[in-house]
Amino acid sequence: MQTQEILRILRLPELGDLGQFFRSLSATTLVSMGALAAILAYWFTHRPKALQPPCNLLMQSEEVEDSGGARRSVIGSGPQLLTHYYDDARTMYQVFRRGLSISGNGPCLGFRKPKQPYQWLSYQEVADRAEFLGSGLLQHNCKACTDQFIGVFAQNRPEWIIVELACYTYSMVVVPLYDTLGPGAIRYIINTADISTVIVDKPQKAVLLLEHV
Repeated sequence: MQTQEILRILRLPELGDLGQFFRSLSATTLVSMGALAAILAYWFTHRPKALQPPCNLLMQSEEVEDSGGARRSVIGSGPQLLTHYYDDARTMYQVFRRGLSISGNGPCLGFRKPKQPYQWLSYQEVADRAEFLGSGLLQHNCKACTDQFIGVFAQNRPEWIIVELACYTYSMVVVPLYDTLGPGAIRYIINTADISTVIVDKPQKAVLLLEHV
C-alpha cells in the first residue's frame, strides 16, 4: 500500500502539506509555538516524580514468630523500635522541612468550600506563615522553649496545622483543646498545663474561654 493511501486512511497530512502549513504561518506564531514546545519539554523533564513507597503497601506488616499473632512493621531491618526513617527527619519540624525540600515547593495544605475545587497553599507559603505566627507569639512574651505551652481551640483547618508548625519552629509545645470535651475538661487542661495563650478559630470560643477559665 502506498504511503499516500496510508496517510489518507489514517487521516494524517503528508509531509508536503505540513511544510506548506508551517510556511503559511507568521514568524510570531512560529516563535510562540516554539516557546510553547520548549515550556512543555521543560515541564515533562522537570515535573515532580511520584515518590516510591518504603514498602509494599499491600503487605505493610509481618507476623512476629512465637508471639501469638502479634505483627510488626516491615519497615526496618530488625525487631528494634524504628525511631526515624530518614536521618534528616527526626523531629516534626524536620519532617516538614524535608517535605518542602523534596517537593520542590509543591502543594502542602488544601482546603475547599462546598461544591468548589480545592485551593492549595504551597510548602513555602505554609513555612512563611508558621514563621510569622511563631515570631508574633514571641513578641507577646511567649518563650522559644519546650516549657512554653500554646493551646489551640479550633476545628480541623489549614490554620490548625500552621499553628502547630509555628510551635515546632520555635520549640514550643502545642496543646489541642476540643469543645466536645466540655468547659470543665478545657479548664482542667489549661490550668494543668499552665497555658496562658490559646489560639481560636471563632470569637465564640474566645468568649467561652473567658467565661469558664
